[in-house]
Amino acid sequence: MKATRAALIAVALGAAVGLGHLSAPRPERADPATLDSFRQALEDRDWLTRTHRLSAFLQRLGPDELPEALEALERRRPWLGQDELRLFMLAWARFDAPAAFERTLSWPGRSQRTAAGAAIYAWAFHDPDAALRALDAVEDLQLRDFLRTRLVSGWTRGEHRVGANRYIASLPEGAQRDSFAGMLARELNEQGAEAVMRWAEGVPELVPSYKATVFRKACAALAATDPEAAVRWAAAHAGRSYAAGSAAIIAGRWANLDPRAALEWLLAQPDGAERDGAIADAFGQWSSLASAEAELWLRSATPAAALDPAVRVAVRRTNQGSPEGAVAWAKRLQDAELRDEVIVALARAWLRRDPEAAGSWLARSELPEPVRAAIRAPRGAAGASDGVGDDR
Repeated sequence: MKATRAALIAVALGAAVGLGHLSAPRPERADPATLDSFRQALEDRDWLTRTHRLSAFLQRLGPDELPEALEALERRRPWLGQDELRLFMLAWARFDAPAAFERTLSWPGRSQRTAAGAAIYAWAFHDPDAALRALDAVEDLQLRDFLRTRLVSGWTRGEHRVGANRYIASLPEGAQRDSFAGMLARELNEQGAEAVMRWAEGVPELVPSYKATVFRKACAALAATDPEAAVRWAAAHAGRSYAAGSAAIIAGRWANLDPRAALEWLLAQPDGAERDGAIADAFGQWSSLASAEAELWLRSATPAAALDPAVRVAVRRTNQGSPEGAVAWAKRLQDAELRDEVIVALARAWLRRDPEAAGSWLARSELPEPVRAAIRAPRGAAGASDGVGDDR
């Protein structure tokens, strides 16, 4: 009976699939650059054909067809994504950007934020100065702050990047200015490494903090696509105050592409706190993406003081599931004082969490007696530590 039922279900499903193929609509061969095609595209669930048809119509959108196109767009407002709105607003902004921005500000709820962001992006792409004046008239401070981000994104994407650089430089030092400088660096990098380098080298040192920000963002952009070029360029500026910290930035981006190469480069750099931090960051990033591969590389490397920052990352990660494994990693630390301190901290924490398992391990361990005594010492005793320290 079960076999018969299964066979019947299979036949029914096969028939349904066949009917589906027979009843599926044939691909439309009509000109996609029409208003009717645009309306249909807004309801098309196939993102590939939907985007093609939207773009085909919007390439030729003008004032005459705008009212009906806008009516169709607004009927589908709850289902529109940022990319679709950006396409529409880029087309509209070619002939009436102020009207596009004003209209989106009248949209309700969350759709206002998304649509207005797309509109001011498009406006800044074509005419950033006018878009900036319109932004200053927005009374809602929270909305204005969000729209500023979209404006700068469109500005740096367009052909007015010199003005974008001046504007970003004029902003107060802080996270927003850093973020905008990063946008500009990424856009320039799309033109090639030389464009990024010219921009960063052309920024005067009259405002040292901005020069340093630009150099960091340029290093990050270059390292994301051509780490070796970033290394050569940073080396040419070594010793300048604005270039401080560039090794860590380059290694962090390089680790996304080739963490082994990034770490090998770092190990060849002069020792110091900056290099130690960069090694910890690069190895930590590798561990979060491919822990087995990262740990195999570290385990197969000859223990060395330069690797201690990476070992400490391995200690912390391993300690989450295996205190004994964390101690095994800690034994690879080359700084003897640090090694004992970390092992004591690990073992004391383990004893508090699981006295029986930790006590059994301690009884059979081959740790030196001073270390064992420090582990057994009452909490708060001189020389005892309860923390493993940070990744560095």
